[in-house]
Amino acid sequence: MAAHLPNEVGFQLPRRAMLRLGDMAGVELVCVSGAIWLTLDGDPKDIVLLPGDSFVTAHRRPAIVYALEPVNARLLSRPDGPEPGHVGLVASLVARLRGALSHAWPRPGARPALRLV
Repeated sequence: MAAHLPNEVGFQLPRRAMLRLGDMAGVELVCVSGAIWLTLDGDPKDIVLLPGDSFVTAHRRPAIVYALEPVNARLLSRPDGPEPGHVGLVASLVARLRGALSHAWPRPGARPALRLV
């Protein structure tokens, strides 16, 4: 039986938190609430996403997601991206997010900087 790979993951970031994401080609970032400042590596333009806005690129570049306000967002694998059906990319982003979450509590009682939803 094949393992089910997720093609969507939600996450939350508190105000002023930053998250580095790897290869964003074919992955859609959706701002559900809050405000996101998005920077793609090597791109001179920055993008601001507000609730209801989304962004997708065909360029294979890492991205920095910065929460201008507390953020609730989703990452989705786009079937029409540069590699149709490439859900492995979102699965690897999920793994990275989970790894970031596991290190988000540096001491007992600390609030997490990232929360998967």
